[in-house]
Amino acid sequence: RDRTIYDWVKTTGSNFAANGNTTLGISGLPKATVQKIEMGGDERSNIGYLGRAMYSFDDRYFLTGSFRRDGASVFGVNKKWGNFAAAGLAWKVSNESFYPAALKDGVLNSLKLKASWGMNGNQSLAPYGTFSTVTNGSSSGIRYEFGGSQVLYGLNTSALGNADLGWESTTSWNAGVESVWFNERVFFDVDAYYSQTKDQIFSRDIPVMTGFKKMSASMGQIDNRGVEANLRTINVRNQDFNWTTNLIFWLNRNKLVHLYGEDLDGDGKEDDDIAGSLFIGESIHNIFGYRQDGIVQESDTEYISANGAKPGTPKYVDVDGNGKIDGNDREILGYRTPSFRLNMSNTFTYKNLELYFMLIGTFGGQKYYLNENTYAYMVSGDGYFNSNGIYIPWWTPENKSNKYTEPTFSGDGRFLGLQSRTFVRLQDITLSYNLRSRKIRDFGISGLKVFLSGKNLFTLTKWDGADPETGAGVKSGTYPVLTSFTLGANISF
Repeated sequence: RDRTIYDWVKTTGSNFAANGNTTLGISGLPKATVQKIEMGGDERSNIGYLGRAMYSFDDRYFLTGSFRRDGASVFGVNKKWGNFAAAGLAWKVSNESFYPAALKDGVLNSLKLKASWGMNGNQSLAPYGTFSTVTNGSSSGIRYEFGGSQVLYGLNTSALGNADLGWESTTSWNAGVESVWFNERVFFDVDAYYSQTKDQIFSRDIPVMTGFKKMSASMGQIDNRGVEANLRTINVRNQDFNWTTNLIFWLNRNKLVHLYGEDLDGDGKEDDDIAGSLFIGESIHNIFGYRQDGIVQESDTEYISANGAKPGTPKYVDVDGNGKIDGNDREILGYRTPSFRLNMSNTFTYKNLELYFMLIGTFGGQKYYLNENTYAYMVSGDGYFNSNGIYIPWWTPENKSNKYTEPTFSGDGRFLGLQSRTFVRLQDITLSYNLRSRKIRDFGISGLKVFLSGKNLFTLTKWDGADPETGAGVKSGTYPVLTSFTLGANISF
């Protein structure tokens, strides 16, 4: 059980002319001619009940189960409580009597199979998010004047409430294998999962005849599936030299299964939310827009005539074949999420000397891991004309580029400038030495380790801009990833 109460008071003052030249100091607020006090805050409470049971038999069979009931004050009066259960089982095959001893002592030393099912909930709602809200004062837009001098303001409903907003619930199924190979030289674990997330809170469009354009609603279903694998190997193991490697692989795909449950066009299929770029059967992280087909050239006379385009501007694909670029030519261009991630770390130890480094990589391909980066291809607009930030060989009649726009192009509402964010980075590297001499014990030191480490030493990528991992592109106003070096020591007494 927990409860959070947040209150705030903000006091401001203006027009201190009456104070003359007297120093105000930290307590000068009461000397303001106009004083304004603002107050606010919120309150939320949570309560939960949990029961769990675990059972194991002969280090072969393992069973766990749990049930929890959670309540949250932030949800609607009809949906404050949620029930979530989970169960898991595992079987250590290598501990069975029928498991061959030669296999256990040789190739496959340990084998464990596991599976689980479970539910959990998410509080993706701020306090009072289920209530209708009102606006008062001048910002309400309701003004009454009496006699030309007295002005009164009314109350105006600014948002519709929804008492059925409740828990976002995810049901997951998992299966995996834990194994040890070749006399405990190779450790390999792999897990596959599938999950369904239902009753997500969307801000959806509603008929304007209600007096509002949007309202929050619990609806929809998103499915996720993926694989996570971990491979750890002991490549060399002897008295003076050891070398270990660790590889971690991650892959995830999501799909929107249900949305609003409407079929307004009567085609027998659930409608997409085109304005919100939400499409049934597609990833929720899709990029929806116009597919670019290079740059308009002077020879594209038909395209220029049909669309009012000019040479040096982006050229788009006429998907529906009507000769003009319009809203019907939009399509899913790719996805913001990566295709997969792969991390690799190595540790080399020679006597008291140790070297560790870790490479991380996030990879695209097949239209995955894309993002907008318009200023990597154009120089005009928003005060960046003639910028010397990057070299852009823009289109000119003499330099008919099919990649970069002409120098005065500042956007057309369609151009995205998509780039792949695929990258490989040397995330960490550390060289250390453990001093184990008996002489340091004379000073009361039981252990001394000196080290030199570096972070983010280099990044391999075709992304233009500050950081492919965060999607900060050209002229995004952010700093690149910091490269740092640390020289230090760990001392134990």
